Amino acid sequence: MALTDLEAKLRGNELHPALVSHLSKYRKLMPALALLFELADRVAAGTDLANPSDLRVTLNHAKQAAAFCEYLESHAQRIYSCVTTPQMRAAQETHGKD
Repeated sequence: MALTDLEAKLRGNELHPALVSHLSKYRKLMPALALLFELADRVAAGTDLANPSDLRVTLNHAKQAAAFCEYLESHAQRIYSCVTTPQMRAAQETHGKD
């Protein structure tokens, strides 16, 4: 999930406000996960982390974090569907009564 894709979703009108609130936290989650994945791999490889100046998150770890965020988003959509689906049905029924 690219930041531009996330921002487009958050600024659009398709998502329920509860899901928008949840997904807005992904702005910080993705880079935090990328850093954690980087650190975990470095520790597993036995790399000395005493010098943080050479610590850079690789593109591979950023992609891994983005993919994990997409996975988490799919679960969030299922969880929030119990809130959003009844409201969507009610809105559609109200709109259809015109």
